[in-house]
Amino acid sequence: MTRPELAVIVATLLAESVTSGRVELDRIGELLGASAVSADEIDAILEALEGAGRVVDAPHASALADLGKVLAAVRALKREGETAPDVAAIAARCEIEPTRVRAALLVGRVMGR
Repeated sequence: MTRPELAVIVATLLAESVTSGRVELDRIGELLGASAVSADEIDAILEALEGAGRVVDAPHASALADLGKVLAAVRALKREGETAPDVAAIAARCEIEPTRVRAALLVGRVMGR
């Protein structure tokens, strides 16, 4: 982990999941909060968790529902010339909270693995 704040998030998730061995995507999104996180950093977080033997749990229905909106917003923003739309732009387009955008993006990452 190159960013110390992301290492702290991974350490927190590992500590919280000692007993269950499971980490919910929504919890990852909560801890990321308003942080600007790249796709590579999300992958690194997921790899660190899985490498430590944790299972990343399937998302709640809301994150799955948001995924379609988020992907449509990303595509529209790219058509409009934004090469890498950020969470704030996606959230504004979808009219949902940034934490929900992050959760949906995490869902997409996990589903794409």
